[in-house]
Amino acid sequence: MNMQERVSELHAWQMTNGSLYFPDAAKTVPPSDDEKAILDTLSVERDYMGRPLHPELHRVFGERGLRFGKGEFWRWGPNYTVDPVIIATEASAPNDHDDRVLTIVRRSNGKRALPGGFVDLIDDTYENPRTAAVREAAEETGLDISDDPHQVIFDGPVRDDRETLNAWPHTTAILFRHKSFSPVTAGDDAEPGSAEWLRLDEIDFDTLHGSHAELIRLGFEVVRAARLS
Repeated sequence: MNMQERVSELHAWQMTNGSLYFPDAAKTVPPSDDEKAILDTLSVERDYMGRPLHPELHRVFGERGLRFGKGEFWRWGPNYTVDPVIIATEASAPNDHDDRVLTIVRRSNGKRALPGGFVDLIDDTYENPRTAAVREAAEETGLDISDDPHQVIFDGPVRDDRETLNAWPHTTAILFRHKSFSPVTAGDDAEPGSAEWLRLDEIDFDTLHGSHAELIRLGFEVVRAARLS
């Protein structure tokens, strides 16, 4: 399904010279020439003003309404983030595994979350996602995961309270297997005292930040599937 077909039910758009046009968006400042040059390097659809369009446009419209512009994000289009899914296991018996995931509470919205954040842009080059994940874990929990076995389990756009029709988080979720429930201390963007190792049955999935419920469940699925293989 192409973009026009995906948004045809919104009843809030027109077509101008083959590009999407939202009548209510006239007050939004379009991307600058420099920002458009950056967007030219990305594989994202854009509207008549040159603004990038969220790849899940219909969902965002349904959940957020006609929210235009960069909003609280730094950049138009994808804003690259990383989410380390850090799972440790302690076994009291061969078939009795205690799996827990490391979480914090975000100071920005009071929601429990993974200890992730934005990928740094240094000299026009994005930080390696694994490097960013190791950095974020250390900043937000004090935990060193630099030597932990890891694998990418998801890469793509995710839900976020701040997303707009023109700007969104694109995360790389990386599963790290830590050796034990090491002591952790919340720091940086985390609420003081909020860093915790939690079992699945201790997590209120309905109140987690963004798409972190799905990422945590996926991490546990990968861990447990590997144990059975």
